[in-house]
Amino acid sequence: MAYSGKQWTAAIGIPNNDAGSSAGEVGAGISQIDNLTGDLNLIRVATVNDFDFSAGYSATEVARTGNRSLAKEDYVNHYGSGTWTWDFEYVIDSATVIQQLLQMVYPDGGATSTLFQIDAVPAVPGLDYSHANEDSTDKCAVVCLSNPLTTKDRVMTSAILQNITLAMDVGDGGRMKASGQFMSGYKPTIGTEDASVTSPPVDYAKTLFDCSTHTVNSVATGFKSFSVTIDNPASRVGYQGGSFEADGYARANPIAVTGNAVVKADETVQALLESKWQANATFEIKLVGSDASKLHFDIPQALMTNFSMDMADDGIYATIDFICTAGSSYSANPITIKTVA
Repeated sequence: MAYSGKQWTAAIGIPNNDAGSSAGEVGAGISQIDNLTGDLNLIRVATVNDFDFSAGYSATEVARTGNRSLAKEDYVNHYGSGTWTWDFEYVIDSATVIQQLLQMVYPDGGATSTLFQIDAVPAVPGLDYSHANEDSTDKCAVVCLSNPLTTKDRVMTSAILQNITLAMDVGDGGRMKASGQFMSGYKPTIGTEDASVTSPPVDYAKTLFDCSTHTVNSVATGFKSFSVTIDNPASRVGYQGGSFEADGYARANPIAVTGNAVVKADETVQALLESKWQANATFEIKLVGSDASKLHFDIPQALMTNFSMDMADDGIYATIDFICTAGSSYSANPITIKTVA
C-alpha cells in the first residue's frame, strides 16, 4: 500500500516528572506518554517530518593497510549512544499548543497560561536533568508521530525543545508561525502506540495585522515582518544502560534571545543607525494586539546587531537584527510574550 504524508499526525505533551514509580522521570521511556501533566496535544503542522535518526549512531571507519575497500567489520556502528532530533514548523492555531511549546523551551518557571517571560537572572545551574531525576518540576517533552502503518508509530521521550522561533510576515498573510527542534538522548520507540491524543481548540489564529500597537524605540512604526528566536539548548551527558543512552542532560548555557524586524525606513528608523547601533544603546520593540493580554511581544532592552536597508521601488524597508538583553545590571526581563485565546 502507498501511504500519504497527510496521513501522519504529530502530538506533543509534557511528562509529569514526579508521577511516581519512576513513570515520568528523566529517562523513563515510553511510560512517560501515559503520565503527562495536561494532554498529549495534536500539533497541526502542514508537513510531519520524521525523526532524524542519523546522529543516534556512533560510527567510525577503519581503513586498513593492504586494501582499498572496507569489510563490513571495518565499519563500526553503534546505535543508541547518540542523539535524535525532530524539526517542526507550525502555523499557530491553538493557544494551548503555543503555551505548551513556550513552557518546553524555558521550563524554569517562565511560562503560565497567560504569560511567558525569560527571567532577568535565570537560575544557575538551572533545573536538574540528570538521569532518573523525578523532582517536582516538569522539564522534558514527549513527541508522538502517528504512522498510517500503525505498527510503526514513533515516540520520542525525555525530549528537550532546544529552540523556538516565532515569526510573522505580511507576505504570508501575517500569520504567526512557530518552528523549532526537539532533541533526545534516549532512543525513540517504534511500534504501536495507542495513547489518547487530544485535539486542542482552534482558538489562536493571530496575525501581524492584529497588532494595533507596533513601535520601535517607542515610536509607531510600520512592520513588514517580525521574528524572535529563543535558544535554550541542552547537551546529552555521559552513558548509561545496555544501549549507552544519555545519563541525563546539561542545560546551563546562556539563553540566547535574538530576532529581526523589517520595518518602514522612515526618518525615525534611519536615525537608529547612529543613535542606537553605533552608540551601542538599547531600545524597546513592542507589538501588542488590541487586547494586550492576548497578543503581546515586549522587548524592553533590545540591542542592535545589524542594520540594513532594502531600496525597493515599493518603499524602503530597514532590517533590524537584535539581541534581547536584560538591560543594565540585569534589571529587565529580556522578553515578555502573551498568547491567550
